[in-house]
Amino acid sequence: MIFPTVTPTLRNTLFTAIPSGGLSGLLDQYGGAAAAYSLRALSSGWLAGDVVEVRRSLDGALRSFTAAEVANSTLLNWVAPRLDLQPETGALVGNVTNETATGFDFSVNNEGSLGFKQLLPLANVTTGTYTATFDVVLNSGSFSEVIIRSGNPQEEAVLVAGANSFTCTPSGIAGIYFRTANTAVADVSITNLTLTKTSADGFVSKWYDQSGNDNHATQATTTAQPKIVSAGALITGGLDFDGTDDSLEANAVAASFTGTDQPLSAFAVGTVDVSKAHYIWTLGNSASDTSFMGAGGNSGPYRAIERDSTATLANISGGTFSSESLVTYITTGNQRELFADGVSQASDSTNLAAKPFDQFQVGRLLRTTAIAYWNGKISTVVLYDSDQTANRVGIEAIINAL
Repeated sequence: MIFPTVTPTLRNTLFTAIPSGGLSGLLDQYGGAAAAYSLRALSSGWLAGDVVEVRRSLDGALRSFTAAEVANSTLLNWVAPRLDLQPETGALVGNVTNETATGFDFSVNNEGSLGFKQLLPLANVTTGTYTATFDVVLNSGSFSEVIIRSGNPQEEAVLVAGANSFTCTPSGIAGIYFRTANTAVADVSITNLTLTKTSADGFVSKWYDQSGNDNHATQATTTAQPKIVSAGALITGGLDFDGTDDSLEANAVAASFTGTDQPLSAFAVGTVDVSKAHYIWTLGNSASDTSFMGAGGNSGPYRAIERDSTATLANISGGTFSSESLVTYITTGNQRELFADGVSQASDSTNLAAKPFDQFQVGRLLRTTAIAYWNGKISTVVLYDSDQTANRVGIEAIINAL
């Protein structure tokens, strides 16, 4: 097989010719994938479909999300509780004006009782670390008896003019609220108010297969689930694999790769966080290492590895893996080629080992004698049990535009 010479296509380049399916049209234009994983919808038919199932550290609850819900902060707000200003009580009743979702004005003048304004419903403030940020203007009076406070245990800070930041760590259900003492005299404007549970993390228990084959990639062991929300913030660049034990498996994918000359075309986007040899995806056999292939890289070369017919590791590698890269690996018959960001890194003719495979994993090298885990982000993995050489440039263009 002769691989064509193509013009290099770099990630994050503005493509002038995107197939008519648009940015979410990969599987509309190039169907027949054995498995397809992304945080973006890969076909028009998946715009309302779930792309990921997430476990939140707050209480272990599970929930699935569409691509739109990942992008519009629905996922983030579910994992890490956000500001939800509650009605004022006590001395603040009737004294609050100009209220918005992120601020309000209030004035007190020796009302004779305490006043409160909760930043979240009381039951929503549970064990963890929260940070409130806001800007304050003192229109008149004094800040001396105007504070922000949390309970269980009690932590508080007196408001100051300008930017304020308050961090607290409740050990159970508690309030986080603005408070005025019974002798407070103040007219105050609070704006740009935010509240985030900065100790909240979200972990991926299932990455939905958008190919229509239901080959969802899952991880039941909570400590081995890749992260999608860290310290109250959505991780950029995809799912975050820790390089220690994080991985997702979808062994049913392996059933598509059964023949000795079974072609495979794989497209994956990953970002290396720590330099080490590791693989974005691998196919393998649980009984031995004689049927094995994988593709990934490190801060050195891009790399693909496969077993040849004598059960010897057959590596091809080249280039320098840095930042975010689209790694493409195509093998058919005894020919294989490895690409990075549309540029060929290596190719060869190798008498490859017979299949079948019975395991497929994202983020883990499957060799029984040399297990390794991806340390970085993975945003997309698409496998075809067919030769996509003729479509490679078009598939890479759409993935680059995601």
